[in-house]
Amino acid sequence: MTMTIALVPPDDPFLLKTTLPVIVLLLLAGGFIGAAVGSSWVSHRAGPSGAPRGHSWVAALVGGGGGLAVVLLGSWLVAPDDPLLLAVALPLTVRWYGVLIMSGVTLGAWLAACRARGRGYASEHVWNQVMVGLVLGIIGARVYYVIFEWPRFEGNIWAMLNITRGGLAIHGGIIGMVLAAALYARRQNLPFWEWVDIFVPGLLVAQAIGRWGNFFNQEAYGVPTNLGFGVRIDPAYRLPQYRPPDYPLDTLFHPTFLYESLWNLVGAGVLLVVDRRFGAQAPPPTRWLRPGDLFFLYAIFYSFGRFWIEGLRTDSLYLGPLRVAQVISLGLIGAGFAALVINHQQQRHHHQPS
Repeated sequence: MTMTIALVPPDDPFLLKTTLPVIVLLLLAGGFIGAAVGSSWVSHRAGPSGAPRGHSWVAALVGGGGGLAVVLLGSWLVAPDDPLLLAVALPLTVRWYGVLIMSGVTLGAWLAACRARGRGYASEHVWNQVMVGLVLGIIGARVYYVIFEWPRFEGNIWAMLNITRGGLAIHGGIIGMVLAAALYARRQNLPFWEWVDIFVPGLLVAQAIGRWGNFFNQEAYGVPTNLGFGVRIDPAYRLPQYRPPDYPLDTLFHPTFLYESLWNLVGAGVLLVVDRRFGAQAPPPTRWLRPGDLFFLYAIFYSFGRFWIEGLRTDSLYLGPLRVAQVISLGLIGAGFAALVINHQQQRHHHQPS
């Protein structure tokens, strides 16, 4: 007898109605406890200047892991079954999608603030940057999605603006956030490449947590699988070819949102370790990284994962017969490697005797 493990989304993507269920308390408590433990670790390892001595990555993992753990635990304990956060005389709805995106942004920004302080920058710059990046990132993500799904939106302005059912493309979001970083760095006279390097591990943490919004929206899932592990999707959220009777209610689909979430968490850890061992705060003989290298490594690592995960998805954006995300991922991998080579060639030329 084969055992199967099924991820079962709640009946709808909303959070709660008249009461504050256990999951919200868990999310708040776990996130704050994780952040407090991580911050305490950093403060005890701080030098005379108050800057962390290279252990901010531990704090980030504790805080980020705690926040993600309570999201998972909370979603298992309490399945939301109502569209409203507070049922009062206000036309206000709060969806899991938005809650998880903002939770990811907050934890990612906290990690970036720890890294910024370790490099001598005021953490206020990070939070200011995040506000700008969040606005331009959401705009970029939506514009990107609408462009490649134009037949669905043509002539319907409200549908273009309505993001409550998803429809945010991460590549467009990255473009918007990088543009925000360029504008903010220029205005505040910050070194751009070092500035984006500070953010990229936190960006991966934010992406990892935000991906769980797809679980609650029952989107970004893959093709049916017989591996014994997958996510169950209600027929209303499936493409027509995957609906009953050909595919029964208990059909399992590849949880591609989960694959990408785990890939991004691993990527955040890898970048933090690489930066600690070979970055500006490493011992001089091992300082291999140049400003911008961490961003280029992010583009390479994330794109490798996105390429193979995208091949499993059923809701890809297409440009003719090609999956847009796979084409962009291949381009980013090539551009990332080329940028690393150019960056280090410039370093060698700079140190050659004249």
